[in-house]
Amino acid sequence: KGLLFEKMVDEKLYTDPSLNLKKLAELLAIPYYRLSQVINQQLGKNFTEFINEYRIYEAKRMLANPEYAYEKIEGIAYDAGFNNPTSFYAAFKKFAHSTPTHYRKEALRNKGIVAK
Repeated sequence: KGLLFEKMVDEKLYTDPSLNLKKLAELLAIPYYRLSQVINQQLGKNFTEFINEYRIYEAKRMLANPEYAYEKIEGIAYDAGFNNPTSFYAAFKKFAHSTPTHYRKEALRNKGIVAK
């Protein structure tokens, strides 16, 4: 588990929109069925949920950053590793319990910045 989290964070593997279970297993040099087992049994989620949590964390970080205040939300979605805005919006709502637009406005407002 340690290597998995380390690689995900340090190398931001989740930002690769083509990342799948097999590709991640190859990058970690472990059998894909073992990686699947770790994610499913030890973490209690499926691969998509696992990857999307990282992607949403990255998107939230960017949305709350004043440097990205005028970046299009779709651009942030792609930068975080999503293939399309629709899956981004659905995942964001699931994990953040908010829309990206609302999250950005609140996060920036708390920093004294008015976002458009």
